[in-house]
Amino acid sequence: MALSVIQFRGRDQGHYVFNADIGTARYFRYVLGSEAVKLKTGKNRKDTIQVVSGRKKASRLFEVNPALQKINRGEFPLKIPENEIDENTRYIQLYSFSGKKQKVPTISRIIKLYPPITKRVPEHKGHLWSGEQSKRMIKQVKMQDFTVTNKAFGHREPSMSKVMFWNTIVSRLPDIIANAAPIIGGLLKKDNGQSGPDNATQENRGGNSAQTEELIKSIVAILQSANGSEAATPRESEQNGVSESQSANGRGEGYNIEPDTLIGLGPVLEKILSPEAILAIGDDPQKLFKAIKDAVRKTEPNRPVTPPAIKTTPASKSMSYHLQPHSAIHRKNTYSKAKVAPALLAALPALMPLLQKVLNPETLKALNPAQLFKVVGDTVLKMDTRELEHLEKINPGIDTADDISKLLQGMSITPSHTSDEIKFKLIKNLNLDFIATKTVAFKNKNRVLYSKKGRVVIPFKISRASGQAVNRILKRSVVQITLKEAESLKEVFRKNIKLLDVDLGQPVSEAYLTPEEVKQLPCNSELKLEVAYIWKSAENKNIGVFKSHYVHFTDTYTFNRIGKKIGNPMPLNDIDIHRKFWHKVWEGGFSKSRRWEIDFDLKYFYVFDPKEEGISKLETRKRITDDNADPGEEHPGRRKVRARLKSGIDYGIGVLNSLLSLTGREIFDEELIRALKNSKLGGNLQDAARLRVEMKGREGDTGTLWAYPEIAFHTLHLSRPGEIDQYGQVVSLEPVEKIIPKPDAIHFIGTKSER
Repeated sequence: MALSVIQFRGRDQGHYVFNADIGTARYFRYVLGSEAVKLKTGKNRKDTIQVVSGRKKASRLFEVNPALQKINRGEFPLKIPENEIDENTRYIQLYSFSGKKQKVPTISRIIKLYPPITKRVPEHKGHLWSGEQSKRMIKQVKMQDFTVTNKAFGHREPSMSKVMFWNTIVSRLPDIIANAAPIIGGLLKKDNGQSGPDNATQENRGGNSAQTEELIKSIVAILQSANGSEAATPRESEQNGVSESQSANGRGEGYNIEPDTLIGLGPVLEKILSPEAILAIGDDPQKLFKAIKDAVRKTEPNRPVTPPAIKTTPASKSMSYHLQPHSAIHRKNTYSKAKVAPALLAALPALMPLLQKVLNPETLKALNPAQLFKVVGDTVLKMDTRELEHLEKINPGIDTADDISKLLQGMSITPSHTSDEIKFKLIKNLNLDFIATKTVAFKNKNRVLYSKKGRVVIPFKISRASGQAVNRILKRSVVQITLKEAESLKEVFRKNIKLLDVDLGQPVSEAYLTPEEVKQLPCNSELKLEVAYIWKSAENKNIGVFKSHYVHFTDTYTFNRIGKKIGNPMPLNDIDIHRKFWHKVWEGGFSKSRRWEIDFDLKYFYVFDPKEEGISKLETRKRITDDNADPGEEHPGRRKVRARLKSGIDYGIGVLNSLLSLTGREIFDEELIRALKNSKLGGNLQDAARLRVEMKGREGDTGTLWAYPEIAFHTLHLSRPGEIDQYGQVVSLEPVEKIIPKPDAIHFIGTKSER
């Protein structure tokens, strides 16, 4: 019996692969075309047959080997080159014949195919791995096995980009600055010793004065420079009364403002920071709030957390106010425009001397802006009442010195202190300085690294602010070592070491971590290391000094970066070998309408998850945005649906090793796997594609959309400890290069089976 059946299997080495069955027929050909039409074959209306039409391409006539036909009962694999199927020829149909004259053909159902769509940039489009390379490699190696599971889609995207947020804020800056200028002018006059705050406010009340206009220009120049425009020159800044000597940039390090900072840090910035401080702030306000709140709770755990409401003082013609928690920023009328800018100019010059006291020079160089501002938060809460009162004087509208503490208490996070923490008053005229500190170039900065393979010693010395030695012997004192996660400030370790008869004129070498303690610390993660030296005052109160590092503890490998691409990308298009990488994103159709059309807006993600070993295929989330069929009503003859789809794949280290083994490359050993799982590798191994696809069919037809990746191999740059000094510091790093696979493109294939 002659048959004509064709089923799509996938793609293999540059070909579309089908299963074909022609029964007892001896000859066949396939026909490609741009559309499918119905032909009437009898008097009855239903006597029709669907055939490929429009821009047809017919293959030559093929003959089946009679011996193989008997063995396979007419079934055989059919491969069609990819370049034969494009946007204009996406329908395929199989014809079988009993003889060479091609009379009375048997015709298969029509299958609709979609050409591959990749995320690759145009110059790489269509560049595939050669079939010959694939054949040779498959014969030599076998892919390591891994598990495949299904799980719910859980990835989220930010609702608005930084650029959109920034543009929104910038559009309101002229009004904000104009309202705040009189108060700012008063602040500047006060700092120069010309007048008090009340007089300055009265003098500068006219927003159109020359001084106000110049001041506005200066602030706008600063903000424009943050947004990528030309910044004000030093000469312009001097003419506008901005004190360069008190700038945060006086440290010699330049930082760039981030949009999130200006938006998210407003409540804190108004109280204690100037525009120069904005240049030292990073782009993660939530981390900042946690750092400050942690410091507040350490020093004053019993303070109320509800900040007072805004109030004004008519008699002084100036405004006093308390900012609400961050969640209240967007409430209407929470605070006026005039409150945003004043303290942006005021407080950091007062903080910088204190900041320099508690920060090691190496730490200053290694800190990114976000970390720097966390240290500011810790420092503010360790200041005594007199220092807080100084902040009150240089900021308008603060009623009492502890308003800052109340403000900071209003930001809700979980307290991180524990019962063994020793609270103390920071001694202003003494410094704690780390000695013998060494840094290595690591992740584009000079950082402090310690080895996890032995004892760690953190020597320090105590000196006066003038630099002179302290000639005193302390009978009893305590060294407190605290380690926290740099991002969350979650405490991971604390140790108190009691000392007797310490000569402050000599270096202190008793701050140490034992090998057993070091083994418990996170590997290859940035930690905040704080060393405090505490003793009793004559009044029997805890006093002391402290200083912070940002450090890493490393064992073997440390991830640096992913480098250049090696060789040609490899599409995982062989459905037999790469079946686990193929993902059925959608399958369906409509049976109650004669015709149907679906317009999909698809987002597809490849996400590296260090917790995964194999592949987890994410469920497809579907949201219909438009449908011409009303619920409960009769379905229209032509159903039209628009929908948004989200789907993807999570994959882990085991998948990377499988791809390396498939291509005969060196796989990752256990030490490297452990290091990569504890690194920030994930962000470098993610890929995403957005596709708009249209699928059409008739009553009873089923459409299917498949996705599979194309992999590129890159150099993986790592480091491992070289020389280690007597204190456990890593003095040098040895570079190591490996090879790592990562997604380079995402291919989609659509098929349709017709009834």
